Amino acid sequence: MPIRLLFSNVPVDCSDDFLKSWIEDHGYAVSNVRVIQDVISGTSPSFAHVQLTAASKLDEAERRLNGQMMNGRLIRVTRVAPPQPVEHAPKTSSPHKASA
Repeated sequence: MPIRLLFSNVPVDCSDDFLKSWIEDHGYAVSNVRVIQDVISGTSPSFAHVQLTAASKLDEAERRLNGQMMNGRLIRVTRVAPPQPVEHAPKTSSPHKASA
């Protein structure tokens, strides 16, 4: 899974297209952007996941975009590492057995 950037404090009315354009206006090609939407209200709880076309630009984009203003809001940008596989412990029998 590719490494993504997490954008925090985006405006609640921010759309995927607006955020993509904003990032590309700063010089970074975007391959995927997803502004998280609240299911009930349809507004953003102020964060989004972004994947750049060039993974080699992630560090630079994080440094340059973090702390920028978007529609009067200070944007925070951090890296999101891909999820690590979870190793499950072997199943053991329960010490509590149902009585017959």
